[in-house]
Amino acid sequence: MNGRRAISRLAGRSLGLTAALLLAGGCGAGVEAELGLTDDEAIVNGTATPGLLELTAGQIAAIGALVAQDGTRWSNVCTGTLISPTVVLTAAHCVYDERAEQDVAPSALRFAVGADAAAPTARLAPTVVRSHPDYDPTGDARYDVAVMVLGGAATTGLSVTPIPHYCGALSSATLVGQWVQNVGYGETGGADGEDNSRRWWASEKVTALSSYDFTVDGQGVAGVCYGDSGGPALWHVPNVGVRVIGDLSWGDEECARRDHFARTDAHCAFIDAFVTDAAPPPPPPPATTPTDGCTIEGVSFTAAERDAAFAFFTTMTCATCDELFDPRTCEDAIDDAGQCQLGDSCTGCGDGDGRDDGVSCAEIAGYAYFGATAAAALLERARAAVPGDVTPVTTLVEGVSFTAAEATAVLALVNRASVTELDVDAGLDARAAEHIVAARPIASLEALAAIPYVGAAALEKLRLYVAVTGG
Repeated sequence: MNGRRAISRLAGRSLGLTAALLLAGGCGAGVEAELGLTDDEAIVNGTATPGLLELTAGQIAAIGALVAQDGTRWSNVCTGTLISPTVVLTAAHCVYDERAEQDVAPSALRFAVGADAAAPTARLAPTVVRSHPDYDPTGDARYDVAVMVLGGAATTGLSVTPIPHYCGALSSATLVGQWVQNVGYGETGGADGEDNSRRWWASEKVTALSSYDFTVDGQGVAGVCYGDSGGPALWHVPNVGVRVIGDLSWGDEECARRDHFARTDAHCAFIDAFVTDAAPPPPPPPATTPTDGCTIEGVSFTAAERDAAFAFFTTMTCATCDELFDPRTCEDAIDDAGQCQLGDSCTGCGDGDGRDDGVSCAEIAGYAYFGATAAAALLERARAAVPGDVTPVTTLVEGVSFTAAEATAVLALVNRASVTELDVDAGLDARAAEHIVAARPIASLEALAAIPYVGAAALEKLRLYVAVTGG
């Protein structure tokens, strides 16, 4: 073999086997036996250093191994890329336990930094492991993406430079025919038949692009193989720089022909929900005077929007209030005993809202159970009354952006759905589903995010679920 080693990847149709190995504690000769491989099926020509792109030592260190405990040692099972100081991108089939129909526990995995997964520079523990909520273990690469959120920044104390994922739209005109740099810790074959634990690189040519993945071809010379799943396809995006444009999903068994990578640009909504440290904080809002509008619970109103909001408050009934706000807000805001007996909400009278003295932004913010979600709903109602004001209204909670309609639908869902629907249909952690049901009524997205086991990933799953089902 002239001292050269091939890198490898995990075949796409061994999805259930991957998770089983994670739980069983490692990956060894059983992988080759169950998939019908022999040592001479791995292809040579992997290299110890990248041969296509010029990467810094810190960027090289961003590609690490996903390792699982095998007795007293940790063994590599897949590959991942640090795309931000705290987020590792990999494949969904690397972290999804098909038998249990859920992601493996964070305690089952580590992210090993270094050229040799058996003797890493560091072994970092994740606090969150999430596959794409639409991932189908019996399907293709359509949603074969996952993230691991580390307990701390990998850049602290380590010479690691994250390689961001690419969210600009890839096109056949610019990508097909180009060569990409692939890398992983997978099987290399050879006469000794030993498991590989080192990082190897190969270049492959992009031959096709679909709406959710792209195909590369090693042309029988070099390629990724068993164990490189989740590893990145790196490309120097024109006028942008080196980016992760895909994660390895599946490919031909001979390991030097066609392989499929899930496109990052097709899954950015899911990935970006976890990469909260990737974007700089927004600039502070400009100083305002009373004639310029005001801010209620972090939501900014122009002067016209503020006046429309005040008009709504001075004329709203219990029924119109209930359309936007938590019933407890309406009970607090409506100072009219005749309106406080409508249905199951607005059952108590307001304690005096001071509307005789005029409505103010501070007064609205002071109502019971009135937070950013309610303020965004009020802004949407106010904008409907302002001619020419069509700017979309969104609320950002735990890094997840909700339109007013999505926020309303999610709150309606979590206040009515069963544990089974939240767990099975919406794809939440069972503990999150149970805590949500126990916490009802839930008045706002902020209150929802404060419930145990509900974080950015759960919020994004709920947002996607109501978008697909219509709430």
